[in-house]
Amino acid sequence: MTDNNEYWGLALEGPDPEAALRWFVAHAWAGRVPEQWVVDYQDRRPAADWLERTAANAKGVVAAYFTADQSESLIRYPSGLVAGRFPFTPDPGAALELLERAPFEVASFASLYPEWASTSTKYRRPSFGRNHYPHGWGCAFKGAGHERLVSRRWLQYGPWRLLQGAADVSLVQFHALDVPAKAAWSQARPGYRTMGIDEEGGFLQIPYVFETALAGLYDAGEQMLRMVVLGREPKPVELLDARAALKQGALADGKPLKRLAYVFPKPEDARRHLHALWLRELECWTVVDGVEQRLDTDYRPTPTPPDWVA
Repeated sequence: MTDNNEYWGLALEGPDPEAALRWFVAHAWAGRVPEQWVVDYQDRRPAADWLERTAANAKGVVAAYFTADQSESLIRYPSGLVAGRFPFTPDPGAALELLERAPFEVASFASLYPEWASTSTKYRRPSFGRNHYPHGWGCAFKGAGHERLVSRRWLQYGPWRLLQGAADVSLVQFHALDVPAKAAWSQARPGYRTMGIDEEGGFLQIPYVFETALAGLYDAGEQMLRMVVLGREPKPVELLDARAALKQGALADGKPLKRLAYVFPKPEDARRHLHALWLRELECWTVVDGVEQRLDTDYRPTPTPPDWVA
């Protein structure tokens, strides 16, 4: 652990950036005027109405610093994301309670370890984009924010600790908070890629960029695409694209889409891909004695959290 743990960086993304601004101020700096106020990269004289003027500015970056060393800060980005850095005792349970009251849909927590930001670090941490922090100790989803995932099932079966609270909040913890930087890095890396904007991840970026041309037999009545798989292995990026198309409700050519099924003529192939398809709420079918059978409806795997969670 380092002294950096005395401050937690938290970024909130949601439909009401002004509400996020006011929540941050009420939580960490109620009644305080910042020592430094920057609008579109130009220093301005802090005034009593700085918050109202910050909320009204939607064109550029607005930043408020509450300490001379800028260790406590509040930044509003043109994307609508609001990021704050404020004193907070490291405690996932307390963070969950904090998020239950916060106005957001997707949240990211910064790293607790300054050394992770070193240019000598070979592993580049993923993020949610849109000015979110690169993945640190955790992230969270609230209400409609869960729709940014391929499925809520993704939360239950990832290499992380999952805490769920009131107000439909899901908090993902990537590593233990009481371990040195090297150990935390080892614990967190498997979850970073699984949760980040990555071909093997389960997070759907905005705007979503498709990399696969989904092709199969289209049933207009069912608004269903059936993809027969024989002699190939569907890659994670294809499954991600398939789920994104299903969530958008249409294929690239505009055909409406309500169902998407992978059909494996060989049962052993279907069973090998069942878990990956189930996690993404994609249908998994096979053929037994000449009759098609769907496998994912009765599939109920057991979550296996990493050892450090226990």
